[in-house]
Amino acid sequence: MAVRRYKFQAFVTLPSEGEAALPPGKIQRMTIRGERHGTHGSHFFSALVANQGDSAGGIGANHAIVTVTLAGDDPVEYFSAGDHFALWRGHDIADGVVTRRLFV
Repeated sequence: MAVRRYKFQAFVTLPSEGEAALPPGKIQRMTIRGERHGTHGSHFFSALVANQGDSAGGIGANHAIVTVTLAGDDPVEYFSAGDHFALWRGHDIADGVVTRRLFV
């Protein structure tokens, strides 16, 4: 299995203190927990998560559109359009759904 870079856009639902977890205009290193297609086994990935903060007009304070960049073995098995995932920092801090893949 080759380690590949993978980039996607996602819609994320944050807890009420969500802006503290993903401040707009910032890029953060985070852990993402995804579920593999078919087996439904969980796997953790290290990722860069960018909350652009400027293109999300009108979606509400507890939601964000983010760009996620990660590297791993077959990330497409975990992160395709419509797949759910969690942002994780010792526990789930936000839930997300992949909206589209971005090619790098």
